[in-house]
Amino acid sequence: MKNCVGRELSQYEQKIAEVYENLLGVVRDHGQEMQPFAACNARKALGALWQIANGMDLDPDQLYDIHV
Repeated sequence: MKNCVGRELSQYEQKIAEVYENLLGVVRDHGQEMQPFAACNARKALGALWQIANGMDLDPDQLYDIHV
């Protein structure tokens, strides 16, 4: 897997990218079904993972459109 500037991601970076994408999918697909505490903490975790993904130049989508 490569980032948006063409650098190959390390193993740990690939795993972080997968965690980010998985959590993003859960929040997008099931956010309305989550208990309030789960939705709040999922948003917090997603924000933290977004910072990492952005720092790795993965060009993650903005999270403004995620409504949980």
